[in-house]
This record gives sequence, C-alpha cells and structure tokens, in this order.
Amino acid sequence: MKVSYSRVNTYFRCPLVYKLKYIDGIEKPTPSSMMFGKVIHEVLSELKDHSYKELLSEVTDDGLVEWVWNEIEANSSKGVQYKEKESREKLRAECADLVAKYLNHCIITEKELSISNTEIEYKTYLVNPNNGEINKDIEVIGYIDAITYDGTLVEYKTSSRSWDENHLRVEWQPDLYTLIHTHVNSRGYSQRTLLPTDVNCVYDILVKTKTPKFQRLWMSKGLCDACRAYKLVMDFVKGVENEIFSPRLSFMCTPNFCQYWEECREWG
Repeated sequence: MKVSYSRVNTYFRCPLVYKLKYIDGIEKPTPSSMMFGKVIHEVLSELKDHSYKELLSEVTDDGLVEWVWNEIEANSSKGVQYKEKESREKLRAECADLVAKYLNHCIITEKELSISNTEIEYKTYLVNPNNGEINKDIEVIGYIDAITYDGTLVEYKTSSRSWDENHLRVEWQPDLYTLIHTHVNSRGYSQRTLLPTDVNCVYDILVKTKTPKFQRLWMSKGLCDACRAYKLVMDFVKGVENEIFSPRLSFMCTPNFCQYWEECREWG
C-alpha cells in the first residue's frame, strides 16, 4: 500500500472522499486555490538554480508565473475549477505579486535560504520507530519542497491567515519526514539508518491577506514525533484495509467546499 502525507490527510478529513479519489479514481478539476499553491511551489523550485534576486527578475520582468500557470493548467486533465465571479487573470496576477513580494522580502530582510535542491522525491518502506522493524507492504512516498546545504528541510505554504502555535503543533508533515529513516545531506536523501533521524525543518508561510505577510517558522523533530506519525499512518492503513469509508459529516459537506458532493449524495 502506498502512503503519503496528502493521502493520510484526505482519509482523516473524509474517508469517502479518499475512496472516491484514490481507490475509485474519480478525477475532478483542480480547485483554483490548489492551483495557486502549485504555481508558487513550481516557481520557488527554481531557487535550486537561481538566486533570490535572479528569480525575482524572472517573476517581475519575464512573466515566469504566467508561463508556469499556463503550463500547469494545460496539463491538468480536468482543467481548473475557478470560483464564481473569480477572474483567472486577476488570480494569476495576485499569484505573481505574492511570489515577487516574498522574494523581495527575503532579500531586504536578509532571509535568503541557501537552497541546495528542490522537489526531492522520497520513497521508502515504512519502519516502526520503536524497534526498527521494516514493513515492506507499506511504502511511504512524497516530495519535499526544498533542502538547504546544511540539511534543513524547507516547506512552502500559502494561507489566507497567519499561522500560530496551535497550527504549527498539529502540522505533522515534518513528523512524517522523521519516519523516512534516511540520512539527509546537501544532495537529498541517501543512506538508510535504523533509527529515526532528527529533522530540522523551516516553514515559509506566504499569507494571502490584502497586505501580504510572510512568516518563517522553525521546528526540530525526533523520535517522539516519528512515533506519532507512525501511529497516524497505521490508523490510516487499518481504516483502508477494513474498508471503513463512511463520509465524515462536517461544515465542509456543501457543494462549495467538497468537489465530491454529488457522489456523496448517492452514497448508501
């Protein structure tokens, strides 16, 4: 079974949505909010080969965001789902403006990170952090946004509001990284280790408020966090293997929030 951060999150948000998306393979258009984040991640991946100043010039002078947006949109099998009265051109312009302001903010505040590599793929069997037992039936897969020369992992997040301590506390993606059981170096992932490797991670939050804000949040993860991630993954696996796919009723069960609203109405 393949396990990823997004798959586990989807299952715990709504088991039925997980089934419809990952098991039944029902594809939906990419939501505009997700498109916004995808483009930002793709643009910032260029920091592997460009300085912040060089990339800022690409964004402001050469229309890099527009080009990336068009490419991702063209390769989306179901297209992009824009909200009612939402302008594609305006959203794309807002995306370019946010990226430019983020890069400029890092430059003028001297917060440029020394990026060694970007979009680093990981694929490894699940390991029990308590005893080192390898489970070859479960494969943990995914991508890390970036890594610095000193081995710090970097994640870019877009948000409509600032993050606080509580938000950071429940963010378990770095916990999953400790579960990969690999040694991190400046080139990415290399030799497997038997015990969880302590992980240093930085989150750069691009806050999409009227006046954009930027947060840089640091965290360090270790064995306790690996055990937490392991339990979440095993609970997810247990639910899927036992075919527990009931819908999780919440305020998001509306056509505006859930793309699988119609399929959910037909369930049961």
